[in-house]
Amino acid sequence: MEVKTITPDGLFRLFTACPDDPKTFILDVRPQKEFQKSHIMQSYCIRLAANGQALLDYSKNTYNVAWQKDCWWDKPVVIYGDANLKKDHPVVAFLTADKHAKFIAIYREGFQVFQKAYPFLCTASVKNNATKRYPGEIVPGALYLGAWQHAEDTERLDEINVKRVISIHNNPENMKLPSKFKHLRFQLADVDTQDVSQFFDASYQFIEEGRGASEAVLVHCGAGVSRSAALCIAYLMRRFTWPAHRARAHCQQRRSIVSPNQGFWQSLCAFEERLGITDRSNPADTVDFHGADAPVQLAEGAAGQKVAVKMVPASKAQQDAAQAAAAAKLPSTNGHSAPIEGLSIKQRTDADTAEKSSRDKPSRGEHEGRDADRRGRHGDEERDRHGDRHDMRRDGDRDRDRNRHRDRSRERDRRHRHRSHSRERRRDDKGSDRHGRDRGGGQSRDDREESHDRERKRQKEDTGVAKAEDAAAAEPKAGVILEVRKDGKAVGGIELGLQSIAEKAIFGRAPTCDVPVEHLSISRQHAVLSTDTAGNLYLMDMGSAHGTNLDGVWIRANEARLLNKGAVFKFGASSREYKVLQRPRDLRPTKAP
Repeated sequence: MEVKTITPDGLFRLFTACPDDPKTFILDVRPQKEFQKSHIMQSYCIRLAANGQALLDYSKNTYNVAWQKDCWWDKPVVIYGDANLKKDHPVVAFLTADKHAKFIAIYREGFQVFQKAYPFLCTASVKNNATKRYPGEIVPGALYLGAWQHAEDTERLDEINVKRVISIHNNPENMKLPSKFKHLRFQLADVDTQDVSQFFDASYQFIEEGRGASEAVLVHCGAGVSRSAALCIAYLMRRFTWPAHRARAHCQQRRSIVSPNQGFWQSLCAFEERLGITDRSNPADTVDFHGADAPVQLAEGAAGQKVAVKMVPASKAQQDAAQAAAAAKLPSTNGHSAPIEGLSIKQRTDADTAEKSSRDKPSRGEHEGRDADRRGRHGDEERDRHGDRHDMRRDGDRDRDRNRHRDRSRERDRRHRHRSHSRERRRDDKGSDRHGRDRGGGQSRDDREESHDRERKRQKEDTGVAKAEDAAAAEPKAGVILEVRKDGKAVGGIELGLQSIAEKAIFGRAPTCDVPVEHLSISRQHAVLSTDTAGNLYLMDMGSAHGTNLDGVWIRANEARLLNKGAVFKFGASSREYKVLQRPRDLRPTKAP
């Protein structure tokens, strides 16, 4: 019989078993004195008999299942002891030769290592009630899946660092948690016709925020079978680009009773297309076929916003990265930007122009006209003094200056007319309306209509400018800039709108990939770029056929690798390389000293 090894988190998962799961026997093969000091909960102190014919228990426990001959038959057995436990240990060798255990696993790191990692699972008690149950661990240390009872047991949640809880239930408001927990509630019945996909994006964002802050998240419903399982499966699909059947199998391995209802499963299968996953699952592959004929439900924003991708010339990519890096180094001091050492003349000029423009904006209130007149009188002096800078402005800056000057002139004309109209009205009130003008303000009707037409035209122009500025502000900013190189020379660039932890970009040959790569050695879905809350950038090969190379080394599939600024990666046999010029963290301004 093959003997496997088990990790510390694998040992922990023994305490997340569901009630109907087969019992796993945990055997401690250390000396009895060491066992009595402390041991893993529910473990037996086992030693091989002198004649080598039986395994004896020295724990003197009161567990539900007493140790006896052949009690381990067709049951999983996990064995631990001191560090470097080997397969030739007498107890391990006996069980291997017996061949009646369902499987045998050994923990090599030793009890001391496990005790340091999971002190709350170690005890000196051998009583049956000295046991604990935890929710299923979907992502080690980050995501757990459980039932209503798991959410109520806040002591267990504290032990596994759960600080965030998602409750999806008919009456989620009935779950009361201490204020120290961040709590997200979704109201949904476990019915095939309900749309669980409407919560995919919000739950993903909530879990990713927790992962970035090192705060584990528990997702629960009533029994931890369907609704909460669907949210966890959707998270795995989006986070790791897994097809629905793989994500579901992973959750079932961690929590055996996982089984989303037919309607939820159809939504998860439809979610694959939205995520660009080419390995499709079978929508009819469920235990319960009730609701199989119901229409598939998939909310419009289930996968969040699609990442913006822009192909640019290499020179522009370099320029944008330099400008973004310079802007990130601008510390804020009383609302003004401090000077930057090392910037080019044009960059310093642009910064000075932007700062001057912010100071020159007309004030509001009763002093607006006076300030506008004063700036109008000194406009020529300012232009003479800063002539060189005005020559270096962009066309957009010149247009805005001309518009601002035009608006000031109009404002002066309007105020002058207003004062004239006021004098005329006062004369009209005294009965001096003898020249055929109406009492509306000293202007003829034709003149007023012409003035109104000019005002409406100006408002339309200003509205158009405002709309254009709003559209420019709404355009996604590039959080990641890559330089595309071939034969050591830059041939172009790629700007990716990766700004938050909820976004990623997939490279590959499939039409649904964010960044298409045409080389024949590139898989349909080859690799993915993603970020975290700190703005770090990661590259992960998605199990491609020809691999992904990072800084001259072929990386292992399905393992995210941190990308430093200046890192170079390539796909398969393609001669194109991608150099990292900017990461989201490079856009974050540094604090002033």
